[in-house]
Amino acid sequence: MKDGKNMKKSLLFVLLIVFAFTSCNSLKKDLKNPDLTPEEFFQKAQEAVIDWNRYKLAIQYYEEFMRRYPDMKNKIIEAEYEIAFIKFRQRKYDDAEARFKQILDKYNTDEAVYYPNWPALMSNKGLENIAEEREKGGFWKRLFNKKTAKEKAAEEEFKQKRREAKAKAKLEKEQRKAAKKAARQKREAE
Repeated sequence: MKDGKNMKKSLLFVLLIVFAFTSCNSLKKDLKNPDLTPEEFFQKAQEAVIDWNRYKLAIQYYEEFMRRYPDMKNKIIEAEYEIAFIKFRQRKYDDAEARFKQILDKYNTDEAVYYPNWPALMSNKGLENIAEEREKGGFWKRLFNKKTAKEKAAEEEFKQKRREAKAKAKLEKEQRKAAKKAARQKREAE
């Protein structure tokens, strides 16, 4: 009886390892797929983070996207923000801070007209969060001090603002599409 349970547990463990290994490998293989669309790059990067906590792979997806689609300025700044945010989540504050500042600098150029608003808003918030983290003493201090209710609320507020900014950007994109479509239909009708 006991040997049967151990055998089942061992078999289940081996299957889980095989599944995890093949899933991770399929994500890496997708990175080299020449047919990936911009949306698929973002989706794969987000899957790498959300499903596997594979920040390095997510960054590779964003970087490959930027290499393949250099003319998609509005999406490139989104990818740059996502990389900066990953660096923040990894607690690589110096790198994240430099990246957030680079994003904000781009909004002071002529190309800013191509960019959605949310990466600038969120980069400013990211810089504020980095300052707060440094003020609190970073990882080691948090290790020994549990988060206060205020800190948890601030973190949730940041996440909510990020979701709202992305939703607003999506709505703005849909509105631009609708306006273009209406203008095209008007020209065709004339």
